[in-house]
Amino acid sequence: MKLKLLITTAFCCLTLAACEPMMFGMPQSQFKSLTPAQQNQVIQAYNQRQQTYAQNAPYENLINNIVPAISASKQQQSAVNNNPFPPPQAPPSPTMMPSPTPPSFPAPPRFNPMP
Repeated sequence: MKLKLLITTAFCCLTLAACEPMMFGMPQSQFKSLTPAQQNQVIQAYNQRQQTYAQNAPYENLINNIVPAISASKQQQSAVNNNPFPPPQAPPSPTMMPSPTPPSFPAPPRFNPMP
């Protein structure tokens, strides 16, 4: 039991020690090793990315809200299509009924009294 706790604690300490703070999207030690001109380039690129993310945020929010709605709609449609009992259909309205056609009979033979 104590060994598991010791191993878990050591793992957590090593994991936290391996985490390095980031500056402008890159590790702080790497950023500090750059020249001031390179640092300015990194800062400008980072700010440009952030500005692009901010401009695209409304579209991403829209997409993130639409995709689940589409999935839910497809699942609902799939459930309807897989229903073994079809939904009841309304009877046709009387105005839409076709008018009855009179039955057709063959014409009687013509009687010619004079041969």
